[in-house]
Amino acid sequence: MKTILCADDELFNLEIIVAYLEDSYQVDTVENGAQCIAYLESNTPDLIILDHLMPELDGLEVCKIIKSDNKLKDVPVIISSGNRSKTDIENAMAVGADDYLGKPFDEDELMAVVGKFI
Repeated sequence: MKTILCADDELFNLEIIVAYLEDSYQVDTVENGAQCIAYLESNTPDLIILDHLMPELDGLEVCKIIKSDNKLKDVPVIISSGNRSKTDIENAMAVGADDYLGKPFDEDELMAVVGKFI
């Protein structure tokens, strides 16, 4: 089963993602950017979904770290945010994000975006 790592500081968002994806994927969750980096030191998921705004390290900073790591650089990264401004989407793509997903999560949209990568 393919593994998805989801990093979000809002427990409700993690619960929604798990509920939508757990039948098809192994979904691991962390609550901030630092926990995400710690997880990635010993695990390589098939896809990573990062909240844009998180404490300690935000999603853009984590994405930069992932994309600069030879072991992780090919893992697709989706940035998620309640803000769908053109600037935020451009900033996410500029640091190497593979896609951008708005919140609140729509199950069909989430499944479609995830399905593009795994």
